[in-house]
Amino acid sequence: MARRTARAGATREFARRAASAGAACSVALSFRFFFWLLRGTRRWSARRA
Repeated sequence: MARRTARAGATREFARRAASAGAACSVALSFRFFFWLLRGTRRWSARRA
């Protein structure tokens, strides 16, 4: 019984770690996309001027 609860706790901990890693990855991706968009608009406005 104790082994089963320990396994469930480990699974929960792994899921929490995976969720936090996924959140950090998505945040980094969104920041990279935002900076790429900003650079593209700046280049486009410089080309227009």
